[in-house]
Amino acid sequence: MLFLGSNYSLLIWRMKRKLGSAYIPLKIFLVTTGLVLIIFSVFKSSNLVSQTSPSNVHKGTLVKREISLGTNLAGLAYWETEIPFKDLFRLSPQWFGQSPSVWNTNEPEKLDLDANGWVKSLREEAKDHQYTVVATAIPSPRGAYPNSNFIVLYEGEGELDYGLGARKNLSASKPNRDVITLINDETITLKIVKTNPDNYIRNIKILPLQYENNYQKDIFNPKFIEKSKPFKTLRFMDWMQTNNSTQKDWSDRIKLSNATWNGTGAPVEVMVALANKTNSNPWFNLPHQATDDYVRQFAQYVKTHLKPTLKVYVEYSNEVWNDVFKQSKWVEAQGKEAFKNNPKLLGREKLAWYSRRTTEIVGIFREVFANQKERVIGVMSAQAAVLETGQYALKYPWSDGRKTHADYGIKAIAIAPYFGHYLGSPENQTQLEAWTKEPDGGLNKLFQELTLGGVLSGNGVPKGGALLDAYNWISAYSDLATLEGLELIAYEGGSHLAGFWGIENNQAITNLFHQANRDTRLGDIYKQYVTKWSQLGGGLFVNFNDISIYSKWGAWGALENVNQINSPKYNALIKLIQQSN
Repeated sequence: MLFLGSNYSLLIWRMKRKLGSAYIPLKIFLVTTGLVLIIFSVFKSSNLVSQTSPSNVHKGTLVKREISLGTNLAGLAYWETEIPFKDLFRLSPQWFGQSPSVWNTNEPEKLDLDANGWVKSLREEAKDHQYTVVATAIPSPRGAYPNSNFIVLYEGEGELDYGLGARKNLSASKPNRDVITLINDETITLKIVKTNPDNYIRNIKILPLQYENNYQKDIFNPKFIEKSKPFKTLRFMDWMQTNNSTQKDWSDRIKLSNATWNGTGAPVEVMVALANKTNSNPWFNLPHQATDDYVRQFAQYVKTHLKPTLKVYVEYSNEVWNDVFKQSKWVEAQGKEAFKNNPKLLGREKLAWYSRRTTEIVGIFREVFANQKERVIGVMSAQAAVLETGQYALKYPWSDGRKTHADYGIKAIAIAPYFGHYLGSPENQTQLEAWTKEPDGGLNKLFQELTLGGVLSGNGVPKGGALLDAYNWISAYSDLATLEGLELIAYEGGSHLAGFWGIENNQAITNLFHQANRDTRLGDIYKQYVTKWSQLGGGLFVNFNDISIYSKWGAWGALENVNQINSPKYNALIKLIQQSN
């Protein structure tokens, strides 16, 4: 999040992290322009939790409520460790050219690709390019499927070769079915070294041998399903590549036939199939440029194929108020054009247009669902640290005469009440470095700052600690939701520990944040935090996110990889789910 005044300094950073071999110079995709969302739960010490004094706890009315938990899913990329599919090729990045002396010739415009992204030819007769083969990267299969043998299935005529983490087993391979042997845990490179332009290699699948005959009936990795199934709402914001999306028309949508879903997002068919398989309510983030026809056809597919017992959360884009995202600037431009003759909206055009487009999209879903429209949960999102963003959007400043939220189909106001963001500020670097030199590496002081406050000093450090800071935001929005007769939900949430503006390169501080996230005390504070959210009036809480690896940009996931059995954060969430059932 960006600064909106010195009192609203919550910074939510998102960045796609690069994993695998250091030899792969593929571009790291930034979801924000250099900023990163670091989700990472850090709590250590049930003692510190119990020490939270009454003076440091929000004094609003506490109500015993049933806790409802969902989760965001991580993005689809070859460096991610969520590994949701049996077919690993679905997570491969776009093709790139290679020559014997150049790893990546950086000639994407000279690749010969079909409409689905398959390589039609190597353009061997052309003299205008350097590449001699075309390559891509695959997640290490060993990380997702230990102790498995792997096959590569494909259609067409040609030859594939493999590098880095795997080698082709020549004696066991045959046309259209390669067997690959893993040699280490590195990312695998797959190369097209020959292909027949009249019958080119396409529809490549990389599979554990045990799934060769059933991957088409059930595309999902069973371990991913096991980890996801407890959460009764799945938010698909990153699966839909919502931030900075270029999708507009229904023809622009991501299709099942696309060669890869890395960097583009998942097809609606896959998201609905996952919701049905896990029996979870899907939360969709519609692209900011999506036409009415796009929205209507998307909604029609969901209505036709989603289990009738499931609800549908509908949100327009993601954090439109947040200027680091392209959707924010695009919506602002639309608002200034649409409301240029309305002086009352001067400076508020972006929020007004967001408010209007949200209700239009929700309205289309409700029209499509018709007599089942109550299944549609229209969501108006706002910035947790700035109450005005929620207040103003809910005033429908562009009003067309409808009187109530129900008239607009809006049922919830959603925020992301992260805590601990300020610890990664450059202003606190000197103090945090001193912590890291203490015998425990700084963990006790970190947790004391989170739960009680008073350890850090300086501008932007909230009194009473990180948790109280978040509780105050929650309480303010709870009052707003009550006043408006809406449900308060968290579209994202959790602890937020990461360095930014250069502090991410301080390895000692990064180590402190990572150690805190792995500490058993994390779970105690997480349970306190989510419970207090509920007591203060919060409804559905959607964790960010399920499974992703730690890096200098932060610790994103409740779990670090799909094979991990438990962690303090994940255990706390599962325990809360079990207690609410």
